[in-house]
Amino acid sequence: MASISLHHVSKRFAPGAPPVVDDVSLAVADGELVVLVGPSGCGKSTVLRMIAGLEDLTAGELRIGEVRANELEPRARDLAMVFQSYALYPHLTVFENLAFPLRLDRRRADAEVRRKVSEVAGLLELGPLLDRKPGQLSGGQRQRVAMGRAIVREPRGFLFDEPLSNLDAKLRGQVRVEIARLQRRLGATMVYVTHDQVEAMTLGDRVAVLRRGRLQQVDRPRALYERPANAFVAAFVGAPAMNLVPATVEDGHLVLPFARVPAPAGLAAPLPPGAPVIAGLRPEDLADAALLGPETLRRGTTFEAAVDATEWLGPQQLAYVPYDAPGDDVAATIRGLARELGGEGLRTQLVAALDPATRVRGGATARLWLDPGRLHLFDARTGESLRRDAPAPYSPR
Repeated sequence: MASISLHHVSKRFAPGAPPVVDDVSLAVADGELVVLVGPSGCGKSTVLRMIAGLEDLTAGELRIGEVRANELEPRARDLAMVFQSYALYPHLTVFENLAFPLRLDRRRADAEVRRKVSEVAGLLELGPLLDRKPGQLSGGQRQRVAMGRAIVREPRGFLFDEPLSNLDAKLRGQVRVEIARLQRRLGATMVYVTHDQVEAMTLGDRVAVLRRGRLQQVDRPRALYERPANAFVAAFVGAPAMNLVPATVEDGHLVLPFARVPAPAGLAAPLPPGAPVIAGLRPEDLADAALLGPETLRRGTTFEAAVDATEWLGPQQLAYVPYDAPGDDVAATIRGLARELGGEGLRTQLVAALDPATRVRGGATARLWLDPGRLHLFDARTGESLRRDAPAPYSPR
């Protein structure tokens, strides 16, 4: 296997056109699985295609191992790519599809080809399917064949371009586990592209979040979740998404549209009175006050909430609380971010993930509780986190 590194890489599809990938620097260590994630059109698949050699770099340098790869033909890069479309030959059996990359090297003996195919088939539990053709397989089985055809080549690294997009939710979960298990067994270098942040968070050793062609944050999944560098990362990472709410500073408190709470500790600098900020609150950091003891209640702030609707999901119940957002610049920034992420839910709706024992129901008023210490604060102008322990704003190195 080999490391893969990008140094100040950019891509324009026409001279003078805006970059679709803008000054990206990223190092993938030998044996590491890095996931590129972001909304549609953010440039993640273009990054992958540049690594594979299917797109030229407009600027910057790509290295595979210690070798500059900008001018190398795709075959010379020795990277295997797995597409969402499977790209299997429908007239060939599973065995023949797996053997196809090996047959291209006419120096390989037939016995060696059969041995390698048998090893990969065993690894991916494809042995009973070797005589079938792709049309006789389920979507998950076809994706495993596509992965097997990449593995059998023993490449220096693997590139996955949204490989699970065509599968239903149950199959996506199953194949995701298989990819994680496979990566551990092979010790393989992998770059994996997806728009599904749950996929990214469960698979990646590290996750790189892109927005409009620029990297926003590169970190381990838990760090992304607990210490987002900016409001975009905070809103993108997490399901349900973090609630982003306009707020102002007043007498050491934050004034939210639905509550007044003490300003959280741990900020990089004191907030000046009247300062507009974006407050972020994870849905699971809200609770039904009726289920809490006196000590917990004293530690936080309770407020009355008119619940619009609820969804029972088994381990938790989601409660949706509309609120009146001010018509200021901060609210406009949040609305714009909501549109960019494909919805309007961030605009005027608070989502609370409550204990399933709650009696909160849609159409009723509830007392909700929040811990001000769990609030995230973001600069209203730049969107950058104001927490002392937040990572520095990403800049290419």
